[in-house]
Amino acid sequence: MSNKSGSSILLNLKELLATGLFSDLILSCEGKQFKVHKNILYTSSPVFRRLLSGGFKEAKEDCSIIELKEDNAEALQTLLHYFYNFVYDDSFLGHGSSMSLPVKVYAIADKYEVPQLQAMAAGKLKKVCDPRNDIEDFVSTIYLIDQNTNPEDRTLWNIVLPVIKDNIDYLIESEQFQALVFEMKDLNLSLLSLLGKSSGSAPPAVLTGGVASVEEEDDDDGNRVTHYRLGLGRRLG
Repeated sequence: MSNKSGSSILLNLKELLATGLFSDLILSCEGKQFKVHKNILYTSSPVFRRLLSGGFKEAKEDCSIIELKEDNAEALQTLLHYFYNFVYDDSFLGHGSSMSLPVKVYAIADKYEVPQLQAMAAGKLKKVCDPRNDIEDFVSTIYLIDQNTNPEDRTLWNIVLPVIKDNIDYLIESEQFQALVFEMKDLNLSLLSLLGKSSGSAPPAVLTGGVASVEEEDDDDGNRVTHYRLGLGRRLG
């Protein structure tokens, strides 16, 4: 197939999604309806293939409209955009450099077994993950990773944990991040482990149990010693 033919097919697919022309299925999610095509869904996702083949209650009762109650509408729209365009692109949603949306897309791609989109979503998160751009979105992103990814899947954690480490002095001034620290003990353990492996890194400002103050002094032999204190003033060492 020539590049010209391939481009023509791609343009036609884009038009089908944009116009809903010849749509034979409607996906309903969070009050939004998406006119799609069964053959596209069938060939793009093993989960949709099973659904359209009668593997789910929704397909047996009415296969002209399927309600996806557990999905996020924006993530679903990005998933569908990928099915018809073969790229990750959330710019049409008008979010700019949102950090939380790639996590939602990663989760929905995992649910519908689309590993290529998962990899793209992880790449997008790595590109936009910066707490200095939007601390509220950054904290929300961490909560979303904790709530929407398999505990054994460390892909997104391996992106955000180094970012936290590199920006810890900035983050610790945020009340939102402090609340996150108190709530997510496993996050603190992961950070301590990461910081402990980093030679020459700054002393951690977050510890299990709360925010720590850091004190440094020389011992009797002239060695530099670091002490950490929890919020209640207890010295850890």
